[in-house]
Amino acid sequence: MQKKVVSLLLIFSLCLTFSSCYLQERVDITELMRRMKKSEKEVVPELTDAFFSDDEWFVFMSVLNEDDTLLTAKEGEGHLLVQVSLTMMNMEAQGQAERFISLCECMTSAFSGKENTEKLLSGITLYEKSTVFSEKTCFFEEGRYKLSLFNDEVGSTLLIELVY
Repeated sequence: MQKKVVSLLLIFSLCLTFSSCYLQERVDITELMRRMKKSEKEVVPELTDAFFSDDEWFVFMSVLNEDDTLLTAKEGEGHLLVQVSLTMMNMEAQGQAERFISLCECMTSAFSGKENTEKLLSGITLYEKSTVFSEKTCFFEEGRYKLSLFNDEVGSTLLIELVY
């Protein structure tokens, strides 16, 4: 009898331990920055460099030039993010479009999960040649995410929103 009780307690404690090992579906700004920093260490600054106004975080990043890229993140209930965007100014540098795509992949993965990234960015036609810094505007909705891609000669912006 005592062995059964000890066995059940051990199994129950292991189940509780393993059930807490998952990635949070919705993130706050600290988790978003931590996840982005994993793949873009040299570009993503510390959270202390961000500023907050009207339920929105603003983080300037220096990718090609100083402060040429802006990450914004809007908070909802419980300080969880409901919208993120990435804007890069066009410096007309070689490889800049590829760098923007790489940062979009990083942000999308951090916000919606790695398993959704390729499907979402393909749906918004980000991977198509000559999309970034063009005159194209694209919209795409998949599952709980709504994406908008705004382009111009001056820069490009990717916006991701939670639909529900």
